[in-house]
This record gives sequence, C-alpha cells and structure tokens, in this order.
Amino acid sequence: MAEFELVCVDMFQTLVNLDTVEENIWKGVLEENYTPQLKAVCAYSFKKKVYTRFHLFTSNAESFRTVREIVKPFFEEVRAEENLSFDPDKASEIFIVQHGFSKPYPDALTFLSHLKNKIPVCLVSDADTLSIEPLLKVFSFDSAFFSEKCGSYKNDLSNRLFKNVIKFYGIAPEKIIHIGDSPSDIQGAKREKITACWLNRNARQWNGAISPDHTVSDLTGVLEILNIKKSVAFTKEK
Repeated sequence: MAEFELVCVDMFQTLVNLDTVEENIWKGVLEENYTPQLKAVCAYSFKKKVYTRFHLFTSNAESFRTVREIVKPFFEEVRAEENLSFDPDKASEIFIVQHGFSKPYPDALTFLSHLKNKIPVCLVSDADTLSIEPLLKVFSFDSAFFSEKCGSYKNDLSNRLFKNVIKFYGIAPEKIIHIGDSPSDIQGAKREKITACWLNRNARQWNGAISPDHTVSDLTGVLEILNIKKSVAFTKEK
C-alpha cells in the first residue's frame, strides 16, 4: 500500500462527463427556439465564460454564493448576445439539476472499485446540493464535502472545504491525495499541503499558478501513484 491514507476526488469532469447532459441543458433553456446550430453557439459562449470566470470568481469572492447564483449572469450575457428571451433563473436551475444526470466516465466506477476496502475515498466538489445528491446514489463515498453544504469553494479565500476534510478525518495533509481537473483543485489542495493530482483527460497545457504534484491522463494513473494493482478488466477498458 502507498503512503496515502485518504483519497479525495472531484466530481464534474473528473468522475462524470458534463458533455453528456449539454444537449438536455440547452433544450430546456432554449425550448421552442432550440436548434442544433443555436445550441452550439450558446453552449460555446457559455462554457467560455465558465472556464474563464467561474474559478476566478470563487477564488476571490468575499462571501459565498451558490453555483446557481454565479452562473446566472453568464446566461444573461448569452441571452443578450443572441437576442433571446429565455429566463436566466430557470436556465440556471436547469443547469444545476442536469448536472446530477451526468454520466460517469468509463474508468470512474472501476477506479473506485479498486479502492474499496483499501483506502477511504471522499468527494470534494465545487457544486450545489441539487447537482450532487443524485450522483451520491451512483457513487459510494466514505463522505462528501461540497460547496453549498460547506459554504466554501475549493480555492476560495477561506480554503474551508479542504480544511474541513483534514479536520473531519484527523489525517496529516501529507497523507491525503486530491484528484481533480481544474487549477482550483490543485491550488486549493496544495495550500493545505495536500498532495495534488491533476487529471488531464484532454492533453491540455497546465496554466495554473501552482503546479500539481502528479499529472495523469486517466484514473488508471492514480492507481499507479497509490501502488494499487490494476485488474485485468480495468486494463482492457483502457
């Protein structure tokens, strides 16, 4: 067994793929105005705003706001850009609810099955309750820490999300590894001296201010870091 006593893992774009619910999000938002072409334009604009501004906002906000509240202005901007008339409040709710229907990546459930009875796994996610609760029925975690429940984000000024994990388990941070896909995952974990593993599924360039301790292209690589032998079935899945 490796040196770690706890595995923390992000949810969205780490265990589950948000692309699997994108169509349903925009069908719900655009309603009778929906076309594949309009959906593509709106989705591109919205995702660009999320990627460039969501983690920046949560890292610097002086007071807590839910994901639903944070993304509402992004929907308002898309509505104005495309001269549409959808309700941004309704759009934000659809966005949050649909997160809970995201499909697991092919390696996610098998990865967690390899850790069962070997090392505890806890969820650490920047998410609202409505997004997480349905997925807690899909995945089995030792515990779950998420933003709306804790009133904190992974890389906000308080860093309370990771502090809560350390306090709850009473484990030295150096004995904890956190796996996630965003700079917030890496920076928030490392500020608490937690080992940070960047899951880079799409061969992106790292642009965070603090570098990860480990980088993997899929969850198989995490098993190698933990020194847990892969099953034959997992090897074939790759």
